[in-house]
Amino acid sequence: SASSSHTHALSFNRQWCWMRSAMHFFVSNLVYFYQVDVVDAHFAELGEKLADPAIDFGAVARACRSFLAAVVRGSLVDNTVISDAIDSILHLCIRFLCLCKLLLVEDSAPGAGAGLVVVPPEEFDALYSEFTTQLAYLVHMVRRVEGGGQGFLFRLDFNGFLSGLQLHAAQGTQRSNSRAVGRAQERMQQKARSPSGVSVSASVSTARR
Repeated sequence: SASSSHTHALSFNRQWCWMRSAMHFFVSNLVYFYQVDVVDAHFAELGEKLADPAIDFGAVARACRSFLAAVVRGSLVDNTVISDAIDSILHLCIRFLCLCKLLLVEDSAPGAGAGLVVVPPEEFDALYSEFTTQLAYLVHMVRRVEGGGQGFLFRLDFNGFLSGLQLHAAQGTQRSNSRAVGRAQERMQQKARSPSGVSVSASVSTARR
C-alpha cells in the first residue's frame, strides 16, 4: 500500500532513523531511571522502615515524607531548569510522532501524486535541530547539578550516546542550514519560470512583440 511504501522509504532516511532511535533511547532510559533508580530504590528503603513491628504512627509519617522527598530529589523534578528541559524534549517526541502520522496522510491522500505537501521539509529540519539542541542542553545542565545529577547521567549516558550530542547538534545545524540554502535557491529558480515552463523574461519579450 501507499502507507507501507512511504514507511519503507522513511526507513532509508538516515536523519529520520537517527532521530527515531535517539528519541526511543531517551524515553526508554528516562522511564527506567525514574522507575528503577528512583522509585523502586527508595520504596525498598521505605518498606524496610515500615516492616519494623515497633514503629509508631509518627515514624510512619516521617518515613513517608522522607520517601517522597527522596523521590523528588532523585528525579530532579525540583530543579526547574532540568524539569523544563525534559518536558521540552518529551514534547518534541510527541511532535515527531505527529509528523510521522502526517507523512502517512500525505503519501496516502488522493492528491499524493499531484505534488500534495502536508509536512514541509523545513518542519522536519527544525524538529531535528531543536531536538539535538535540547538534548545537548539537558546534558550540560545536569552536569552542573551536584550529586543528584550523576545517577541521572549514568543511566541516560551509560554508553556515551548523549555526551556526544553537542557535536551532533552542531553538525545537524550545519546540515540544516545547507539544505535551507539549497531549497531557497531552488525556489528562486522556480519563481524565475512561468507556470507553462517558459522563463519570465522570455514571456515578457514575447508580449512586447
